[in-house]
Amino acid sequence: MSAVKQRHITSIAAACVVALGALRVTAEDVDPGFVTELLYLFDELPGVNKSEYLSPDAFAVSPDGKTLYVAEKTSRQVAYVDIASGEVTNEVLFPNEVTGIAVAPDGARLYVTCSSGKRPQGVVCVVNASSGAIETTILAGHSTREPVVSPDGAELYVCNRFDNEVAVIDLASNSVAARIPVVREATGAAITDDGSRLVVTNYLPIGRADLDTVQCPVSIIDTDTRAVVANVLLANGAHSLQDVAVSPKRGDGKYYAYVTHPIARFQIPPNEIQRGWITSNALSVINVTDAEYVNVVPLDDNQRGVANPWGIACTGDGASIVISHAGSHDAVVIDADDMHAKLDTATQDLSYNLLFSQSFRTRLALDVLGPRPVAIVGTTAYIGGYFSDDIQIVDLSSGTPSTSGSIALGPSKEMDQIRFGELRFFDARICFQRWQSCHSCHPNTRTDMLNWDLLNDGIGNPKSDKSMLLAHITPPAMISGVRDSAEVAVRAGVLYILFAEPVETDALAMDEYLKSLRPVPSPYLVKGMMSDAAKRGKGLFYDKFQCQQCHPEPLYTDLRFHNVGTQGPLDTDGRSEFDTPTLIENWRTAPYLHDGRYPEMKDVYSPGRHGLIVNATDQEIQDLVEFVNSL
Repeated sequence: MSAVKQRHITSIAAACVVALGALRVTAEDVDPGFVTELLYLFDELPGVNKSEYLSPDAFAVSPDGKTLYVAEKTSRQVAYVDIASGEVTNEVLFPNEVTGIAVAPDGARLYVTCSSGKRPQGVVCVVNASSGAIETTILAGHSTREPVVSPDGAELYVCNRFDNEVAVIDLASNSVAARIPVVREATGAAITDDGSRLVVTNYLPIGRADLDTVQCPVSIIDTDTRAVVANVLLANGAHSLQDVAVSPKRGDGKYYAYVTHPIARFQIPPNEIQRGWITSNALSVINVTDAEYVNVVPLDDNQRGVANPWGIACTGDGASIVISHAGSHDAVVIDADDMHAKLDTATQDLSYNLLFSQSFRTRLALDVLGPRPVAIVGTTAYIGGYFSDDIQIVDLSSGTPSTSGSIALGPSKEMDQIRFGELRFFDARICFQRWQSCHSCHPNTRTDMLNWDLLNDGIGNPKSDKSMLLAHITPPAMISGVRDSAEVAVRAGVLYILFAEPVETDALAMDEYLKSLRPVPSPYLVKGMMSDAAKRGKGLFYDKFQCQQCHPEPLYTDLRFHNVGTQGPLDTDGRSEFDTPTLIENWRTAPYLHDGRYPEMKDVYSPGRHGLIVNATDQEIQDLVEFVNSL
């Protein structure tokens, strides 16, 4: 066994002993899958297909600016990159997918978040930065990500995505000191340099979808009181909030947050794509000090989109902002002073003004595939290629930013069909003028929670966007069932939504990628098991209310159309029967019904009286919701 491999095993074994001992876990509490997964990491079990790909997904920089720490998601490791030489000098392996990384102010420790769809209980691994040894692990929450260290090094903040919260970790005791509820799916976080405010992005909109205005909020947290002081609403159609950066204090004495996201034009039929008719790509600006929305800055060119804005970082002086665009494989560099000067004189919503940013932004075509994380050291930006396993270097030192080489994180590997299908799903190069990718409307293969008036079933009858999970084994596709299968829908989506001629090899690969998707275990489960309320709800589901007539196991759909009284005011085509959806991952797909009229599942049963749900008590509805949301 190699010395490096032995070091990895020793580090992880030590972390497991520390974590289990601290929790006083007994043998019967230990999930055998956790031990199995450790063995998978080191090829101790035969027939294990470990990821060949690295997938750089997050960056952190050492305080001395000499080392770039790279969180490689699918390889479950953190790579140390020497910035001067561009060489990978160390790799530290972790027991699960790496979802984020932060470094202590003194540089002595790394804080690495780990979780995955298979093992959503997230942990924070505290790592000795010098040796790479995992010193301890801290249980955090469901789908933990985006660690942020307070400037004084006393606290760590992590986003527990599907718990809809931020956990505050006391780094003196390595324990969770507080949990701060946010709105929905906390996915990005950044802190002011004085440590007074934490800015958190909520990935998806809340409330009803059958309205003219649907938007995402950004939560601003007072770190002293550990409370949300404001949920700042962004522009109409803002969704899938991806990343956030906070400026240094600007000349007006205030901090500003910059949030990357697409803007959906869901109010109009998607029969055009030019000029961002369906989706445009933007940067929202928030006055953090006063907790006020400033405006939105479109990032696209007039006839060419920069799809899927993803990572973002500011230079130390706040003069430049760098944004990666994962769909169009570009970067945009913004002159922050010029941008703020123009924003100060803007008197209206800028969502549709594609010319607004032309004078203060530079667009750069990148060599990496799927650029996601961004870090800046001095006047040099580093942008990670998620699908090419490398890092693009961008020189910001002159008035004209330019690419200046790249760093390979490992040997290049040929993509298998699933990996290639994933690339194509996120790839706007197959879209006319690169405005959007499949991910733009189905973020991370799920749903954007918006109603779209697609022309495949008439006009004037918008319907909720569906998740791609299990789509290939639950035909027909679309809520109105107008596509016979997901295979047909994939190709139709390229033709009618991306406005491009489908390439069969691409479509086949996307089919295989979507077929590989697996549901994420519900946050309603307790240690992986149904709660007592969910067990009661299961009895009601099968016995009193006979829900299994339309939602039988194992997919919780009979693959048929039914009229259960859900026809609504938007169903102008007279349709009264709709495809029966699977209930698996129902907990993450609000709002509900085909037109998104019900913000919560309880509304479907009362006042909705869905199906056979009649004469139900409040407690029965609560229990039924608990069961359905546990699937």
